[in-house]
Amino acid sequence: MADGQNPEKDRNLNNGEYDSTPLDLDGDGTPDINSSATRSSVISSFQRYAELLTQEDDLTIFITSHGGQINSETYTFALWNDIAGMTSDELANLLNNINARCINIILTTCRSGGFYYKQF
Repeated sequence: MADGQNPEKDRNLNNGEYDSTPLDLDGDGTPDINSSATRSSVISSFQRYAELLTQEDDLTIFITSHGGQINSETYTFALWNDIAGMTSDELANLLNNINARCINIILTTCRSGGFYYKQF
């Protein structure tokens, strides 16, 4: 998520101030964020899922970011410090390597509807 565990100020509070994104999202005292949303980290996570998950596992992926469209068949979502981001084709290729029973994707970016047409 965002810049991962980097303590630098990365979150705009919409009042002229910034702070570091909290790591403990559910308030239980244990950090829930362990890596950033960079290209290499996202690819590494998907590769790890491909190695670990089986037909007995379910995977839910939640992506909230900026999105865009390159052409009528290629859509994108931004990654941390990488506005070009990841394309719908790249995401489809990563997902196709995962052998989970069910993969649920929640994608809230602009142009996210274009991802619907990809074969996952």
